[in-house]
Amino acid sequence: MNVGAKVTSIGTAPFNNIPTLTTVGVDAANSHFMSGGGVLLTKAADLVIQYPAGRPNNRYELPSTVKAIGERAFVNAANLKEITLPQVLDTIGGLAFGSAGL
Repeated sequence: MNVGAKVTSIGTAPFNNIPTLTTVGVDAANSHFMSGGGVLLTKAADLVIQYPAGRPNNRYELPSTVKAIGERAFVNAANLKEITLPQVLDTIGGLAFGSAGL
């Protein structure tokens, strides 16, 4: 999955119903979003929008800049067993980890 350069709004958990999705890419020219190692984040890397459900990793360390985890951001991430949260994290959206392997 790749988010184009002109995308300015993406909504909540835009790709959580794609169980085979392993990475989300973002065009480098996009001024609103970025891909942090295949995970969809805001350009400022302060909000996790979507962790790909099919990602094979069993551990994930959020970037130290992440202040919020979006609603349903980790839904269906069955392989994920451990997540490291940054000290600046202050908001976790509803059902952020629903059906995750955690």
